[in-house]
Amino acid sequence: MPDPEPANALSRLSRRLLVLSGAAVLAAIWWSSATRPATNRPTAGSTEGPGSTVATEARTPPAPQPTEERGWLADFFKSAATAPASVDEIGGRDGGTGPRKAAPPKAVSGGPPPLDPSPYDFGPAARRDPARLAALLADTHARLLDGRWEEHLAKLQAGLKAALLATKADPEGKAYEDLWRSPLFAVGANQALLIARANSTEGFTTRTGPESLRQLTKDEGIGGFLEELLGHADWMEAFLAQVRPEDEASAALKVWALLWNSDPNPLRGKYLHLQVAFALVYDRELTVAQDEGTTINPLIRYAFLRSAAEDGKLKTDVMKLPVDTLVWVVGAEVGESDLHWAHQETKLRHLPAGEWAKAYQIVEQGGTLVKLMTPKNKPSSKNAEAKLSRSAQAKIDAVDVGSLESLFKFGGDAAFFAANSARAFGIPAAVLASPKVGQATPPTWFSFRREARHWELGVGRPLLGAATGTTTDPQTRATIREFELTALTDRKHEGPEFARSTRLRLLAKLCGQLGEPGRQQACLAAACHAAERSIIAWRERLAALATDDSATTAPWAATLQELRRTFDDSADLRDLADEYEARFILGHVTAGEAVRTIQGHLQKLLREFPARRDLYLAGISRAGRILARDRATNAAAISSLYREALAECAGDMTEFRGVLADYYATVKGDEKLEQRFLEDAERTFRRKVELDALAFFDMTEELYVYFRKCGHGQQGLRLRKEGEKAKEDALKAALKAAK
Repeated sequence: MPDPEPANALSRLSRRLLVLSGAAVLAAIWWSSATRPATNRPTAGSTEGPGSTVATEARTPPAPQPTEERGWLADFFKSAATAPASVDEIGGRDGGTGPRKAAPPKAVSGGPPPLDPSPYDFGPAARRDPARLAALLADTHARLLDGRWEEHLAKLQAGLKAALLATKADPEGKAYEDLWRSPLFAVGANQALLIARANSTEGFTTRTGPESLRQLTKDEGIGGFLEELLGHADWMEAFLAQVRPEDEASAALKVWALLWNSDPNPLRGKYLHLQVAFALVYDRELTVAQDEGTTINPLIRYAFLRSAAEDGKLKTDVMKLPVDTLVWVVGAEVGESDLHWAHQETKLRHLPAGEWAKAYQIVEQGGTLVKLMTPKNKPSSKNAEAKLSRSAQAKIDAVDVGSLESLFKFGGDAAFFAANSARAFGIPAAVLASPKVGQATPPTWFSFRREARHWELGVGRPLLGAATGTTTDPQTRATIREFELTALTDRKHEGPEFARSTRLRLLAKLCGQLGEPGRQQACLAAACHAAERSIIAWRERLAALATDDSATTAPWAATLQELRRTFDDSADLRDLADEYEARFILGHVTAGEAVRTIQGHLQKLLREFPARRDLYLAGISRAGRILARDRATNAAAISSLYREALAECAGDMTEFRGVLADYYATVKGDEKLEQRFLEDAERTFRRKVELDALAFFDMTEELYVYFRKCGHGQQGLRLRKEGEKAKEDALKAALKAAK
């Protein structure tokens, strides 16, 4: 028999070679699969649908998550820092004998393939096809994953513009409204507006809307909210209708997302308007007025109001109030302990919303424990001061200074207390103040929404120097006049007319974004007709017309005539018309004719609104600006204008100071006109003004400052000494009378 060993050895060798070759084949297959481009492989979570491009797109890896925080709100606009690798670790500074240097990355040709550039179809047939909306929402979901918002926006804008251009314009805007009634068009239009509006100017950088959205989606929990938002036209409308150019839109969206995520499922969407108001007020940090080092956390503040609403502790229905009214609730400038104290105070709990003026009166009169503030002990010596009793002092020490409880019990700033305690109960409120003129602190008073059709403006208003008040808008932090508050209680403000006006305003913004100024003006005119007393619609209409270079005098004249006719009973809106007339019409006539036109408006204004002296001063300033275009030619006219105004305002030193300030600003830098200014000011002051000794001293001090500014300090010393002597004589007389 043959020896079996060679055959067995050969068999074993064959099996080994077969195993090795199989392993090589498997390795080659694995390598080929691992290195193949991923563009044709669908990613996990992708959604396919009609018109969707999700399945064929490459996913870009997410950027590092930001880690730094500023206050309560993460600084999601700042990229997280990544420490670079040490030079020594990658091969030594000279490449010597250390670890081999890392090879530079190879440039990757191309990138993710572009989206299908075909515009979204918003035509009549598409608007009737539910699959089109489903496809748009599927693409929106994809954009949240890949961040390609620029391409998404371009597709939206092209399709929306085609739909608008195919729509016949009409004066009432009904054809445009028909577009908006389509869920497909409404979602697409609002998305286009929101993506463009989401830009950020926080810090020292400016981010476009798409950039900001990409940053937002990196934060945990915000992507889900954005997907909900971008699929709900009414949510986007509520935000876009109220957002202002001054707002930090991206930060507002992040605040909104945090609030939305904090709601338990049964409450999702219930407090939509309240959340939007919070988002727009807290897009920048808000601090406690009495402690600027303490930042108000909107999550805690929102939870307080939401819980109070659920428990029936609020005195208004915050679910029914519009966003522009709710911003006057959520911006309370006090700490959480103050809000909880207000809800525990029996007198406030039982005080009806319409009677909140009583809260002001309690504090103005010294508080509920005012009697404790009067010392009853006689001083032990002639020069010693009377002291409070130990029990009284203990009660005072037990309360935080400046808190609402302290003001309520011991008196203080009544307007501040009334406004912030009202907001604790869901009542829209504000602190009003006279315009600041000179060095004196202007007086303040209280304003609140008494009922659906009435905003109380005069609780504590002083008799002089307060024809109108100003306040700080919680949303923009800008100073506004009190008539803006009365507009919130117009009878149509919460009705269907205002809703129509809002949609037309948004359509106008879309037309402006798409480069259609004519259609933008048509939509804004229709918005003003839909809710004719909508101040925001009128402001946007005038602003759009002001930026239209093709607008001539004729459209301005007709538009302003319509504005005056609509607001014939509103001195402030007629003054707004006068301001735009001075800017865009009176520049085409002579200075003399322009001033005569302005003075005619002022005479009519004073006849119909004699208390509105502030608007008289605004008109004088307007005329002064026109004359100041050629000060040399109009020197006599400038002097005559302001001399007459000084005499007109001689009975109210707030107004008199206002005219002085405006007169000086008009002539500043012209030596001859400054001399006339001093002569007119002193002559009118001596002949027309009647004051007691101390007020006379104050005015001579202010006039002396003007003399110094104009380089005539020595001349002004004479007037100043008169004031000092009058003050000394008055003090001596008072001491003598006291003895």
